[in-house]
Amino acid sequence: MATKRFSVSLNEDTHKALEVLSKRDGQSKNEIINHAVSQYIDMQNGLFDYNEPALQRLNQIIDYLVGNVSKQDEMLESVSRLEGVLLRYLNGDNYYNEEDESEVVG
Repeated sequence: MATKRFSVSLNEDTHKALEVLSKRDGQSKNEIINHAVSQYIDMQNGLFDYNEPALQRLNQIIDYLVGNVSKQDEMLESVSRLEGVLLRYLNGDNYYNEEDESEVVG
C-alpha cells in the first residue's frame, strides 16, 4: 500500500508518553500513531473492534442489570454508572491490560 508523509506536532507530554509506549510495546512511534489514527477513523465511522475481555465485562454488566435491578431508580443509577465505565473504556482506560504496571503520562 502506498504511504503518504506529513508532519505532526505533539506537546512535550504527549511526545514523552509516545516514546514510553514505543519502547514498552516494541513498536515505532509511526506504527503507534498510524494505529491510533486508524482506530479513530473506525470509531468515527461506527466500526468498533471490541476485544474479548471488554465484551465479556460488558455482558456481565448487562446480566447484572437484567437480574438484579428491580426499581426504576436503581436502574437509572446503574445505567449512569455503566455510562461512565463505557466512556472511560472508549477513552482508553482499559484495566484489563495488567501486563505492564508502568504509568504512561500524556
